[in-house]
Amino acid sequence: MKEKSTKTISKFKKAVSVYTAILGILMAFYLINITKSLIEYEENQVEKYLDNQIKEIVTKRINKKVEQEVTNLERIKWSKFESAKTNNNIILEEILTSGSITYKQKEESFEEDKLVYEIYVQDKLVLEITLDGSKKSTRLGLLTFSIWQIEKIENKLEEGIWGYKIVIPNNYKAYVNGILVTEDERIKEENTALTEVLKYTEIPYNVMYEIKGLHKKPEITVIDENNQEVIYEMTDNMVLKEVKYIKLKTLEEAKNQMQNLPNILKVAEDWSLYLTDDLGGILHGYHQIKTYVMEDSELLKFAYKWATNIDITFISNHTLEKEIFTNEKVENFEVYNENAFSCEVYLEKNMRVNGKPLQDKMHDKMYFVKQEGIWKLVNMESITKGEN
Repeated sequence: MKEKSTKTISKFKKAVSVYTAILGILMAFYLINITKSLIEYEENQVEKYLDNQIKEIVTKRINKKVEQEVTNLERIKWSKFESAKTNNNIILEEILTSGSITYKQKEESFEEDKLVYEIYVQDKLVLEITLDGSKKSTRLGLLTFSIWQIEKIENKLEEGIWGYKIVIPNNYKAYVNGILVTEDERIKEENTALTEVLKYTEIPYNVMYEIKGLHKKPEITVIDENNQEVIYEMTDNMVLKEVKYIKLKTLEEAKNQMQNLPNILKVAEDWSLYLTDDLGGILHGYHQIKTYVMEDSELLKFAYKWATNIDITFISNHTLEKEIFTNEKVENFEVYNENAFSCEVYLEKNMRVNGKPLQDKMHDKMYFVKQEGIWKLVNMESITKGEN
């Protein structure tokens, strides 16, 4: 009897073991199924799907296994600084791997089973991808989601995404991928204070070129006036190798550097008096101003117009204080060559208007050019807004 009981227990244990093993296998299959379902669900989230597809677009092009052709590739234009022999498919691959990729859903594409996404590289629109989600998958009896597929990929790029500005002295040269940058790429500067100086003497000055539409980062070389390659700074796609003028802080330093400087403070004082009709003399003091200013300059034309225009008659009635000028400074010289320099002039002219004190401040950068051994004022540039 005891032996029979032992056999019964043994069979029971064996049955439990078999049942447990079967249950374990079923649980393993169930867990595998859950895992696969969750992975499939995750892979078909639009953002994840797009990430994978963009990687595949590049990988398949590299392996020459393109399943989905990109339309409108022929619209890509070429920069003269790159070889147009390269296939546009390869260019697309290079662009997609050349910078950070972002994407966003196109606003007008909010159909449930059809989405259109814009793909950006370095914040520039490169591709438009249309996704079809009409195919559905239901997993675990509860989880239903779209199986996304690419319906269409359209190129939106008309030129390369890379662009640079190059600032170099006018007597330097720049090369992009070994090709000389010319006047065609130069940004035409508006007239500046130095434009007037250049009418009367040759000085080095900065010029800016703009290179656009490159498909990948280029090799940029800067060559100086001695035909030697020079090192430049690169900041936010800006190549900088600016002209370095001699800078002198004080008037004493300037006198040691340059000979026979004009009486800068006297010129500034008389100009200030001239603008408030306090200089005196024929034509409100124009003939005195004319002795300081370059003969055919725009500044002299302005001075003459001021003396002969009705505006000068509308200056408020005022008187000058006994100490007319205070807090006078002449500093911050820039020497362009032996015949041209600029400096900052600051002064306060003390006046009374309707019995009340008033300070007329002047803070200007004054530009001088030497002609036939005589320094002449050619331009003035206001430094502080609201001051003459």
